[in-house]
Formats: sequence, structure tokens, C-alpha cells
Amino acid sequence: MARANPTPEIPELHRPIDVSEMRSGDERSLEIRATDAERRALAQRFGLLDLACLEASVRLERSAEGVRVSLDIQADATQSCVVSLEPVDAHVVDHVDLVFAEHAEAPEVREVFTDLVEQDPPELLIDGTIDVGEAVAEYFGLALDPYPRRPGASFTGLEGDGDQPGGGAFAALRRLKS
Repeated sequence: MARANPTPEIPELHRPIDVSEMRSGDERSLEIRATDAERRALAQRFGLLDLACLEASVRLERSAEGVRVSLDIQADATQSCVVSLEPVDAHVVDHVDLVFAEHAEAPEVREVFTDLVEQDPPELLIDGTIDVGEAVAEYFGLALDPYPRRPGASFTGLEGDGDQPGGGAFAALRRLKS
């Protein structure tokens, strides 16, 4: 039987901040710039061809709710086009507001509906530390286009014409084979 690793894996962009001494109204700010090694590891994690730049401005503020974290993320990445597999450059700009609390509770089970005003439940604050680097990495990944497409890229020429004899997707595959 395999044993679980007792040491958790350290994320690619690890920037733990101890917030246990922060009092209500206290604020902290920091800038994050991913190193070459961190960018290479994150590019692999998110299936990118390249991650030229990943930066974030982070602001933490202690409140009655817990610790509010604001992230302003900017990145320059290169993804693969979903049609042609050619490189597609992406400039990512995103703003995220999070709340971390010592006693975050699981959201109650309730009827599902969309409320764009309701905030997400707080994240769990573990041992008085927030890994703001991992938060930046996660929200960067969410901000990436899941279906990057190079301008002008289309399936035309691969699909064939279904109205013509021998047309359709299988005819396109036969053409690619030869």
C-alpha cells in the first residue's frame, strides 16, 4: 500500500504571508513577479507554450470578516490555437477580491440560482498564513482563454462540403492521410 506524502507539495509560485499578527484595519501591500523558473513551471502546469511575464499587485486588509485580499494580475502568455496549434499570444489582465477567514464554513446546501451580487464564501485561513502566490497562479489560470484561436483560423478546408459527393469530415480525413 502506498503511503501519502506527509509534506504537501510546494506550489510553483509560493509566496506565503503570515497574517496572524494583523489587527482589524491593518493593511499590507506587495508586488509579485514570477522568476524564470516559476514561469516555466506555471507554463507547464497550464499547458502554455510560454509565459513571458506574470506580475501581480497584492493588497491585504484585516477586517471583521477575516483578511480581504485584492489581486491585480497581469501576464503575457503564449497558448496553442485550438484549430491550427499555432502560437497565440495572450495578454491577461484580471482583478480578484477574496476573503480568507479562520472559521470558513462550507456553503449551506440550498436551491441553485445565479446571483451575480452574492459574494463567494470565504476561503479557509490555515495557520494564519495565506499563500498569495498560489492565489495569483490559480486566478491567472482561470483568466486564460480556454479555447485560444488564432485570428483567421478555421476548420474550413478540413471539413469538406457535405453536399458534394465524397464531402464531409471523413473526406477531409482521407485528404489529410494522402
